[in-house]
Amino acid sequence: MVTEAETAKIIALLREYYPRDVESTTIKAKVRAWWLVLRDYPYDAMQAAAISFAANDRKGFMPSPGQLVEQLQLLTSRDALSAQEAWALVHKAVSRADLNNPSKEFDKLPPEVQKTIGSANMLREWGLVDERTFNTVIYSNFVRAYETHETRRQAFEAVPAAVRQVIQGVADRLALGIGGMDENHH
Repeated sequence: MVTEAETAKIIALLREYYPRDVESTTIKAKVRAWWLVLRDYPYDAMQAAAISFAANDRKGFMPSPGQLVEQLQLLTSRDALSAQEAWALVHKAVSRADLNNPSKEFDKLPPEVQKTIGSANMLREWGLVDERTFNTVIYSNFVRAYETHETRRQAFEAVPAAVRQVIQGVADRLALGIGGMDENHH
């Protein structure tokens, strides 16, 4: 659990990220706070993101570290499938899927689409649904789930690698029922 001293460190860190809310402490603290966010990126990439941000800025405020990461993602992002493009692949896979062996079509789908569907058996189940329900209810549920997965993926990828490892460790512990309050606190 977080100690008082660790809580103070978190507050000091946030003061550096939100200087308009509170006076900043020192340049050393600001550099450390920014470095914790930017340390996984090459200098030239972050410099390009800063220049790109400034070239496109119309508000006149310095960006936060997260805004620079977002700008870099915008500049370097691969062309991800839109929800509608992903649905078109699903629609084709369902129409082609052998109800006795839907894995063949499922395995052809991109990983992000597979993750949204869940399993090859869903292709079988969706193949048994009437066309109207498939094209309305299943479609809207898939699109919503796909967009949610993509938003989470993008947010997770924006986080520095060391922080992703901590988050994954916490998620793993929670999945195993190890997280939460320890036995000494009731």
